Amino acid sequence: MKLINRASSCVLFALPFVAFGLGARPLHGLPGREIIGLVVFVLALACAWRLAGPALANGASPSRTLAASGGLLLAPWVLIALLWTGLGAPFQASTLENQHRYALLMVDALLVGGGFMTLRDALRERGERFWSALGFAAAVPAGLLYLACIAITFAQATQVLGGDHTPVPPLFSHLYDVLEFFACCLTYLATALMSTAMAATALQRRLGARIVAVLCLLILVLLVLGGIEYPTISGQTAPWYTQPAVIVRIPAIPWVLPGLLGVVLLRAAGRTE
Repeated sequence: MKLINRASSCVLFALPFVAFGLGARPLHGLPGREIIGLVVFVLALACAWRLAGPALANGASPSRTLAASGGLLLAPWVLIALLWTGLGAPFQASTLENQHRYALLMVDALLVGGGFMTLRDALRERGERFWSALGFAAAVPAGLLYLACIAITFAQATQVLGGDHTPVPPLFSHLYDVLEFFACCLTYLATALMSTAMAATALQRRLGARIVAVLCLLILVLLVLGGIEYPTISGQTAPWYTQPAVIVRIPAIPWVLPGLLGVVLLRAAGRTE
């Protein structure tokens, strides 16, 4: 039984990287993507249920809250793993594909925000109120800013699909840059704070929390050095995957560490059941 749980944990820890690796390429160039996506999706659901399903269905309130928060934080990557839409550069996809992408990213932003909010309640039930309160204070505006900036790109794609090719005013492009920059910064900050709170309640090892905090700090430094303006991505520039300042600002990337925290929470929920 323990071996199955460990294997399930390994699968879920790998999920964000597998899902991003598959989705970061033009999906029309991935043969059998529907089958691959469905297999990964079902496998992820089965592993998540293996770890925390009983706790979510029949457990006491604390374990159910842990399972719910972990599931919400991991859910964006479960959805991305369906390969319904790609995560590569927008110019590599059609306008319709981009519209689908932005719709999915808005849903993911809601899921991550809900996961952090639920995690705050789970940590409060365990007596931790300082770090979780700070993490909650960062997570709420991060989710709202993500919704706002992704809604801009969704509206632009919808406009083009409707046959209106009017150039986007520069103001909206600059507004997107500002909103997306602070959404990323606050998401990394919320992740570091919530990870610290989890360590304080023995939901995560302190070494793991320190690693998460250091990674978030380094990324925040990289973001600040890169500036508020979103890096230029086109067929004429260097590939996006060779530009660290681009990678850390791809909307889904700041949700990788929360997704990994989600796996830790699912495991913790299963142990406390």
